[in-house]
Amino acid sequence: MSTIDPYEASSEQKAIDIAQDHCRKIVSALKELSLLYDDWVGGDYKGAEDRLNRVSRIEGEANKLKHELLEQLSKATTMVNREDLMRLALVVDEIADVAEGTGFRILAIQEWKPDANFKKEMQALVEKLISATEKLRLSIFMLSQNPTKALEFADEVDAIEKGADMIQRRVGHSLYASKLEPKNLIMLKELIAHFEEMADTAERAADAIRIVAMARSK
Repeated sequence: MSTIDPYEASSEQKAIDIAQDHCRKIVSALKELSLLYDDWVGGDYKGAEDRLNRVSRIEGEANKLKHELLEQLSKATTMVNREDLMRLALVVDEIADVAEGTGFRILAIQEWKPDANFKKEMQALVEKLISATEKLRLSIFMLSQNPTKALEFADEVDAIEKGADMIQRRVGHSLYASKLEPKNLIMLKELIAHFEEMADTAERAADAIRIVAMARSK
């Protein structure tokens, strides 16, 4: 019967703890992005700029935690899942990067006012992204507690991502059906593409979690 190296176990738990903190930052960035969107819809561009500054600050804090996590993992040379956890950290961090870029694109659109349907659909999309990232955090937490439960949360991320895809398609079709100026249509398409990228990245993070969880459940 094999024994678990106490040092390896403690190093892995510390890495998972940092990964959780990292994911909390991503959730915070998306919540600020949601408030940024609300300010933009309401025409409060100054408030939206302040929110974007907060998103950028949180993204910087998340980046520091990513580096801390990678440093912790680099020291744990005997850790079985080290490279998989590194991959997970890098994928999750992409969500914060794209969230910041999304905020800039929202602020760039100031000559067009969204209708009620667009407002509703986009807010639902932001909420889906927040929910998916919160599920990622729970899945990461369960990696050291219950790998089977971690897999269940990863499946929930996939289900949320599919719901986000449906919203993106509806919004995309409505934009093409509307009579928008080419410049605004291009900017809105880019905005939708950024939301789609965040959802797809959450799904990739769920896949990365599955790799770690399945290895731990053996």
